[in-house]
Amino acid sequence: MLSSPTASPGPPDPLSPVRDRVLLHVRDTAPGLHLRMPTTVGGIVLPSGAGTAPPRNERITASGHAYPMVHDPARHRTRVATGEEPFHFTPWSAYNGEHDPGRALAEMDRWQSPMALLLTPTGFLPGDASGIRALREAVRLVDRVRTDRTVLAVPVDAAWLSDFGAQTLVALLGPVRVPKALVLDPERVQVDTAERLRALRLVVSEVHDTAVLGAGLVGLDALAHGASFASLDEAATASCAPPYPGDPFPPPAPTWPGILNRTLLTYMAGPTATAHLPALGRCTCEPCLRWGEARSLGEPGRPFEELGQAGTGAVHGHNLAVWSELWQEIAREPSPRARAARWNAVCAAAVRAHAWHNDTAGARLPPLVPPRGLALMAGCAQR
Repeated sequence: MLSSPTASPGPPDPLSPVRDRVLLHVRDTAPGLHLRMPTTVGGIVLPSGAGTAPPRNERITASGHAYPMVHDPARHRTRVATGEEPFHFTPWSAYNGEHDPGRALAEMDRWQSPMALLLTPTGFLPGDASGIRALREAVRLVDRVRTDRTVLAVPVDAAWLSDFGAQTLVALLGPVRVPKALVLDPERVQVDTAERLRALRLVVSEVHDTAVLGAGLVGLDALAHGASFASLDEAATASCAPPYPGDPFPPPAPTWPGILNRTLLTYMAGPTATAHLPALGRCTCEPCLRWGEARSLGEPGRPFEELGQAGTGAVHGHNLAVWSELWQEIAREPSPRARAARWNAVCAAAVRAHAWHNDTAGARLPPLVPPRGLALMAGCAQR
């Protein structure tokens, strides 16, 4: 559809720097900022404690590539939202002596910083009547204020990811004009049942401009089903890789962080990767290609057995590149329905790859079991 040359342009899209992107979610600012981020990664979500300003833009660039940033006050880790105080501004501005939360939201949005988006300092929302009252008040407050960069943070527990909870979120968040972000703290909620997965898909598909933050593999599922952007808590997810089940090969260290394999979509502890992955060839993600080029070994990429003995920074860089390149592959599909179908096919192929690899390895190696979340997304788990 062509617009008239004299038509006035619409308002700028606040999500334009991060829309349809995979972002790194940093739980503690210091470790993540020393990571050499692959250029394929879409951006970074930075938390800060009460009264602590987030790091400057110059500290999170690599190879001349600047990353869009989202600021998360992460107040849900220390405070609970209430109907009287859903947001926790600490400290209050000296110009806001009356402690007016609406004025505080406006001041926050005008904050001079390099951040592309600013999450509201929402406390944790329990999955009960008190949490519903708190979210209703948060919605009322953000809808009263004109903002350009503000995102309504919605930190939920597992009770919200039910049929009733999802319908409640759709009803409360659907009319909200500002972008929304479901915050899934891995310490509080895991999307590990069919009901929770359906609930999350319903919210991101029905509520316009909704992101999912702090998730692992489910972050890509949310993107494929309509989320505006997703952040992956790479450190938390990679640290959950199960230990090697064999005894006693290979040496027990290094074990974590887990190494993500593109074919299996599974995090493996270092010894598991050393034992299992040579049969799957070499990794050709961006950091692994650079590793091979620097050593002129005659073959592209990096052997998985070598990656299984690599340091923490190299492993995280590899994992992030695999996530981002996978999403870029899915995002090429022309429609939301095609992206969801492509993602389902990728998950199903990964589950089949586990079975193929186990058949090939035979009894000489302990079998690899697909993560339950992966099986759910592939449609292979009992519903």
